[in-house]
Amino acid sequence: MMEQVLAEPPSKATVEPVHRFVRNPSVIAYPEPVSVSLILPIYNEGMILLDNVRNLTKTLNRLGLVSEILLCDDNSNDGTRDAAELASSDRVFHLRFSERIGKGATIKNALNAARGEIIVILDADIPVSPQELSRAISLMEEGHQFVIGVRRSRPFTRTRRKFLSIGFNTLTNILFRTRVRDHQCGFKLIQRSAADRLFPLIGTDYFAFDAELIVKAKSQGIPITQFEIDWLEKRNGLDSSLPALKTTLAMLIDLLVLRTASVGSRNLLGVQRVTNGFFKNPITGKTLASEITLIGSENSSLLKILRRLRFQMSVQS
Repeated sequence: MMEQVLAEPPSKATVEPVHRFVRNPSVIAYPEPVSVSLILPIYNEGMILLDNVRNLTKTLNRLGLVSEILLCDDNSNDGTRDAAELASSDRVFHLRFSERIGKGATIKNALNAARGEIIVILDADIPVSPQELSRAISLMEEGHQFVIGVRRSRPFTRTRRKFLSIGFNTLTNILFRTRVRDHQCGFKLIQRSAADRLFPLIGTDYFAFDAELIVKAKSQGIPITQFEIDWLEKRNGLDSSLPALKTTLAMLIDLLVLRTASVGSRNLLGVQRVTNGFFKNPITGKTLASEITLIGSENSSLLKILRRLRFQMSVQS
């Protein structure tokens, strides 16, 4: 069912700044242009990463897509780095960030390396079937600008996590009236032109990135297509390495900051991007400074408190 909703490091001198989450023009030319870039944000996924990437590569080859996979490693401290290097090839690239910058920030920075006209954001455990991946990409090729997965069934997800998700989506709809049923699904596809337009507007670097991307798409009039999928998590019976309650609370704080940040079309907070570490673009061989986003809150005591709480949660996760 589909529903349309309107809407190791070099010297500092060789570290180049990124260009506000937009395409890096200096890329290697291939005989065929890349049509699909898959961005996989990863953190401590060493146990599952290698097999999942190999299976995903086989799926993409069967679909006949000229594609690339970007493994965006948020400074993992398990065996993720070794697994990502083993999985690397001429179409699979490991982007390792030197500092923890958050899921959203790794995705935004990865746009500087991605070359495809269709950007696919997908969880590292690849919880969608090849058929659903193919159908979603077909929708993008037909001209849809932004396709988001809506989880129809989640048989391997714990009940507590499902209830937290329902509460989060309900609150997001109350605050922003998106009319979207599943903001946090880790399967989203967006046209490159729309990503270039939206990513610089995103003030969230952590797990509310998905929700803010939808909120910003709606405010910019970019149509959203909701695409129902079966969600099959593949973490050997574990939902995630992240604590569900703590992660949900952090996302709720991000939502409150986002809601307080603007009234109508007025932005009450300033968004500042600062350098935090670096990553190497494995396609060009260049080392780039990675950016994070700071939201100004000098004029609001409430926002200062919310940001302090959010910071404490991020550094402890």
